[in-house]
Amino acid sequence: MFRYNPGKQGVIFPEKHPYYGISKNALEVVKAMQQVEQSKRIDLNKYIKNNVTAKIVRDVMLEYSNNFPENFLNGLEKIKFTSSQSYMMQHTINVNNITRKRVGKSTISISNQTLRNGYNPAKEFIDGLASIKQGRELTFNQEYAFESMWHEILHAKTASQHHKLSNRQKEHMETVNQFVARHTYPKFIEAFDGKASNQMKY
Repeated sequence: MFRYNPGKQGVIFPEKHPYYGISKNALEVVKAMQQVEQSKRIDLNKYIKNNVTAKIVRDVMLEYSNNFPENFLNGLEKIKFTSSQSYMMQHTINVNNITRKRVGKSTISISNQTLRNGYNPAKEFIDGLASIKQGRELTFNQEYAFESMWHEILHAKTASQHHKLSNRQKEHMETVNQFVARHTYPKFIEAFDGKASNQMKY
């Protein structure tokens, strides 16, 4: 079964390899899972007719939170645009001071300020949605905005109890969260029928 040349034939396993002997039941399960995954994707054509507005961003992200509730432990309440220059995007949620449990739903804030390097998080995320809708490849900055959003969603997703952290602990936590975000954000973009093409450029 390995009497072939994968380099010349361009396949890892030949057509009659036993690895392809998947049962009908297993194949149906896989197909059903793919259909469910496809049905959860956000159809941007439903929202974007002309220009992408702040309201469209909010509506799109609220649908995303409804379709992927596992990514928001307490749900998503709102997307907020701010003039902050201290962060690109930020996840916030109320915490009970006694039990340290999260109370209510998450809020994700997006800065619409142009930072020192000329990067505007809100503009790049908005332009990124427009690019996906128009079938264009995302620019590096647009993709970085989606990664930043995914970074905040990972904060909203965590099921760990909220603790007061020292500055050093916060640095460690953010580093780990960013490591995970950088390696997994393409799946987030795929939820909008987009594709990450700049991940290897980081």
